[in-house]
Amino acid sequence: MRAACLRQSAQAAEDRQAAERISQAHVELLRDGRLGMPVRARALGMLRTGMSADTAAAELGLAKSEVRLLAKMGTLLAPRN
Repeated sequence: MRAACLRQSAQAAEDRQAAERISQAHVELLRDGRLGMPVRARALGMLRTGMSADTAAAELGLAKSEVRLLAKMGTLLAPRN
């Protein structure tokens, strides 16, 4: 029983440390403004001018997958004439 408690305690400590690292990474992204709406709006603007999603992602420091998703959503939500 004691060994099981020690394993659970060690696992809980590891989980807490991992959560703190993830939290810190998100705080840094928010502080840099990379997850804010202005950056996403800039990415959409770049995509609308014909820039590729990969190029826009590199210039803005965003994940390529996020900018690709923005591109898909932008085409789905664009007004149709």
